[in-house]
Amino acid sequence: MLTNTCCGHPAPGEDFRTAISRRLAEELNLHIQRIDLALPMFRYRCVMDDGTVENEICPVFFTQASGTFRINPEEVAQAYWLPWSKFSDDVLTGSLPISPWCRLQVEQLHALGPSPQDWPVAPDEALPSAGRGTGLRQV
Repeated sequence: MLTNTCCGHPAPGEDFRTAISRRLAEELNLHIQRIDLALPMFRYRCVMDDGTVENEICPVFFTQASGTFRINPEEVAQAYWLPWSKFSDDVLTGSLPISPWCRLQVEQLHALGPSPQDWPVAPDEALPSAGRGTGLRQV
């Protein structure tokens, strides 16, 4: 199933942007400069066809990257570039099979405007209190 570009959790004491940079490098060998916050309070609960339940608070960030990526086969089965307009249109019309949480994210991101270049950047203070400062810790 297709899903978000990159997902993960910050390590203990790791802030979101450091975790995002680390995961993009680990999963796709991408090295980026600026990471912006789009959906600070994104939360979902989805039940998969096999009964697996995802119940997460996961802020959504965005960045800009170009060039060639290289997938880590231990992390990623398949990856390809799509322009945001095509990706979001395909998700919203149902022509692209995507994870339920990614569909919810695309719906909310689409509401921010047609182009990520024009999306407002949310302040870090809008993050859930558990996500501010040194990052979330798994318990």
